[in-house]
Amino acid sequence: MIQLAEKGQFPDEMKSSAALALAESDNAEIVKAAAKALPLPKMKDGAQIVPISRLTEMTGDAKAGRAVFRDAKGPNCINCHQIETRQGDRAAN
Repeated sequence: MIQLAEKGQFPDEMKSSAALALAESDNAEIVKAAAKALPLPKMKDGAQIVPISRLTEMTGDAKAGRAVFRDAKGPNCINCHQIETRQGDRAAN
């Protein structure tokens, strides 16, 4: 993936997913090379997204997170993803 990205041959639609996966590598050389060729995506404020392993260590506010998830004027996560049905059932997405 890194070599393809360095050559400009890696598909744009896969770059974010690849960057997040490579940032989790146990190999420091891969992490370093990936950071150059496939940098982590940025959030609206310009800060880089935190790798998943670090996100899982953080605490949060479920009510505030739900509001952000459903905010059509914000990241609009709910446009593509689902966390609950209207009945409150959990969805696998």
